[in-house]
Amino acid sequence: MSTAKKSISERFLEVVELLKEKGFIKSYSDFYHTIGISGQKFHDIKKGRRFATIDMLHDMQAEGYPISLKYIVNGEGMPLESLAPAKGDLQQILNGQNIKPVIVTVDKAGQDNIVMVDTKAAAGYLRGFDDVEYFKDLPAFTLPGPEFRNATFRCFEVEGDSMEEVIFHKDWVIGKYIENFNYIKEGYVYVVVTNEGIVVKRVFNKIKEDESLLLVSDNDQYPPYKVDVREVRELWYVARKLSSYLPSGKSDTNRQIAELHNSFLELKNEVRELKTAK
Repeated sequence: MSTAKKSISERFLEVVELLKEKGFIKSYSDFYHTIGISGQKFHDIKKGRRFATIDMLHDMQAEGYPISLKYIVNGEGMPLESLAPAKGDLQQILNGQNIKPVIVTVDKAGQDNIVMVDTKAAAGYLRGFDDVEYFKDLPAFTLPGPEFRNATFRCFEVEGDSMEEVIFHKDWVIGKYIENFNYIKEGYVYVVVTNEGIVVKRVFNKIKEDESLLLVSDNDQYPPYKVDVREVRELWYVARKLSSYLPSGKSDTNRQIAELHNSFLELKNEVRELKTAK
């Protein structure tokens, strides 16, 4: 019996770590307080001095953690149930009820900061997107103008060339938080945060057709694809971009052509002089 209990406890701890990795658990203390056990009891389970109980597992389910009792108890199936809400919750998604409010930080004047998420920070974004401490460590700034008031904004670094010739590798885009999928502007650029990561794409609303969003790149080398709307964790309308890419102007191009022409004439004269010397 103790062997079975030990195995259940080991799978319980495995699932807890997976929940923490996926962002469902912000800290161990939050977790064990949520399911109503003491820190000492949780520590004892980790050390093998106590076993996880069925009551604890039921409490986890009651608190909404997407765990699989079948896996924890019998080792069968996957550790977590589907991370997406059930099909019956689609109308709630349409009404914006399943999109979690984002964390904001403020400056000394009490104005909302625009937090910057670079490509390195993006790796931990899904685990920390509802963790205040995670955002405290990220750089932030504010922008003047009424268009940056009365809404939540976030700045993301772009990786890759899928949105060229509009947005380039290492550009930054400033996104306005969208609380309701009904507010999507067809064909506009959004930052889409899913369980798989963060992408910048043009978005087309296909929820009524097949409960998905169609994501389209500006670079034809990348084919369009769909994501289940219930996999979307956050949606940000790209309102501005910050770019270091400055294409040559017409005058610069003309100057470059003139320089090439002069170089060609100089080379032609040198060849003529060599022939004459012979």
